[in-house]
Amino acid sequence: SFSRDGNVLLAGEAEFYWNRLVGPDQLKDGEARFRYIRVPGIWNGRVEQGRVISGDGCATYRLSVILPPAYGAVGGERLASMVPDLGSAYRLYLDGRLAGSGGMVGESASAARPGYRPGVYECVPSGSRLEVILQISNFHHRKGGAWEKIFIGPAPMVRDVRERRLVLDFFLFGSIVIIGLYHLVLFIMRKQERSYFYFGIFCLLIAARILATGDYYMIRLFPGVSWEIVIGTEYLSFYAAVPLFFLFMGSLFPAECAARVLRSMTGIFALFCSAVILLPPRLYTWTMQCCQACLIALCLWGFATLVLAIARKRDGALPFLGGFIILFA
Repeated sequence: SFSRDGNVLLAGEAEFYWNRLVGPDQLKDGEARFRYIRVPGIWNGRVEQGRVISGDGCATYRLSVILPPAYGAVGGERLASMVPDLGSAYRLYLDGRLAGSGGMVGESASAARPGYRPGVYECVPSGSRLEVILQISNFHHRKGGAWEKIFIGPAPMVRDVRERRLVLDFFLFGSIVIIGLYHLVLFIMRKQERSYFYFGIFCLLIAARILATGDYYMIRLFPGVSWEIVIGTEYLSFYAAVPLFFLFMGSLFPAECAARVLRSMTGIFALFCSAVILLPPRLYTWTMQCCQACLIALCLWGFATLVLAIARKRDGALPFLGGFIILFA
């Protein structure tokens, strides 16, 4: 019941056809062999055809949604599916008809082209079951598969969720940009206060990350932008924002923040940023796991440093710790 339960998350076990891009007509005869896979999730590490697979490859997912009576009748209500980014190209069929796609799905690296294209796709079901077929290929990212949550529900309800998310994201984007520019103006007026510079650039990087993640508004604002630029912005904004935040903390509490730790951290994250600039996405996306390990170590160090600052009764240490916990929780 959509009225009672709201939009439904398509999670659970789906039919999984590895290394095959199977269309609706081919699946109707029931001859294609499949296994089951849990969605959402990545296919990395599965054993298929006697070997452990990596992120490279292609696959077809199929699942069946049992609908309430109002949606299976003639002239029934419209349904919509909200699809996020999938790795790294997809083609979606609803009830046997092509509903939408992102990038170009292919069975090889030369035939495929990556492209994030989150969207809301509508259909009018022709029966009491809705067949959802998802073709995915990936040859450009370390992860492959239907890794994000896909929702389905009445078209007005799904559109409303999308619009509210759009309003919230752009409100956050505008607010963070204004805060960042304000602090950069303060730095221009008081250049000895480096904290203004660190925090201002940090805010602008977070704003850029909002455009390059989630619903990928960068694609809609700049329709010709390539997938490589979008994912590069996603990774680079994160890798650059982390050291800037801790440099900002170090400028506020210089007696507690060890300079050698800040220098080492800046050097390590500079290497991460260089990897994004110099290497293709298929390689530099592997650096995220190492970066997350470094970030965990930094968070533990930062927490201990702020506790020390509170013990020494430094101005602003207690509210800064609260913001620190909210940011990294």
